[in-house]
Amino acid sequence: MKIYNIYGAEIYSSEKETIKEALEEAVAKNAYLENANLKNAYLYNANLENANLKNANLYNANLYNANLYNANLYNAYLYNANLENANLYNANLENANLENANLENANLYNANLENAYLYNANLENANLYNAYLENAKLYNANLENANLPIYCKWAVTIINEKIKIGCKEMSIKEWDLFFKSDEEFDTKRATNDFIRIEANYKAAKSYLKHLKKAI
Repeated sequence: MKIYNIYGAEIYSSEKETIKEALEEAVAKNAYLENANLKNAYLYNANLENANLKNANLYNANLYNANLYNANLYNAYLYNANLENANLYNANLENANLENANLENANLYNANLENAYLYNANLENANLYNAYLENAKLYNANLENANLPIYCKWAVTIINEKIKIGCKEMSIKEWDLFFKSDEEFDTKRATNDFIRIEANYKAAKSYLKHLKKAI
């Protein structure tokens, strides 16, 4: 069984009969697998721990229950891939295209999903605890029962009766006026980061108001 890259060049040759076995062997030998073409590959239960699949084409691949612990999937193309029950603990999925991918019950603990494209992805029951989601595109994704971290670009803290977001410290009244205005500091409005910042501010605002009532 031979493994080719997306440009048609052979990158690994094995006596194994299936693509799954050949890929597992290649990973175990730390073979160079960047840009691998694994389109439609049947990788059910595959052990791909520590695999370097940067820029790989995994379109429509079946990775059900696959072990991708600590795998490098930077910029990988995983459109329509089946990653149900997959272990993606500590995996690097930065810039990965996961549109329409099935990640039901997937373990994404500590995974890097910066700039990942998850449009229409199924993340039902997925574990996203401590996952890094800066600029991740989650439009229309199914997040039912997913363990989703509360992410914010800037730290939001309470100092006396003021709220500090990043390096800006203001009263609730001042922040309310800011969010109603068109003013911008560092983060552009109408971006995912700005939406998260406002959501975290509202949480801090509610916390502070509730705390003042309780004291």
